Formats: sequence, C-alpha cells, structure tokens
Amino acid sequence: MAINRTMESGITFLEQRNIPQASVDEQYVMTGANNLALMLNEVLQQLMQHRPNSKIRKGMDHAVNPEANHQEKW
Repeated sequence: MAINRTMESGITFLEQRNIPQASVDEQYVMTGANNLALMLNEVLQQLMQHRPNSKIRKGMDHAVNPEANHQEKW
C-alpha cells in the first residue's frame, strides 16, 4: 500500500531529522486516511438509504445514541 510505504518513509525522514520531507509524507498519509474515511462514510450512507430497516441501520442508531434502548430504572 502506498500509505504504508509513505508512513515508513516519513518515519525514516524523522529519524534522519529531515523534517520538511517528513511533513510532506505526513500530509500525504493524512490526506489518504481522510479520503478513505470519506469514501467509507459514503458507502455506509448508501447502504443505510437502500436498507433503512437493516441491522446496519439499527446498529448505527445505537452507536450514535447508546442510551436509546435503555429505560430509566427509577
């Protein structure tokens, strides 16, 4: 993977005290990770739109609001 190689390269540049090149590699890795997160979010949104009553949707609703399924015990 390009991101893994770039991370390793960035670490090597840091060890060599080559901060400018390490910063370039860091930016590349962070941009790649952010793009991946955006892509995965879009895929998840599409899945949730096509299957509104699916287990994925119920799991995501619970993840966003874990107290939604709990009743008060008072």
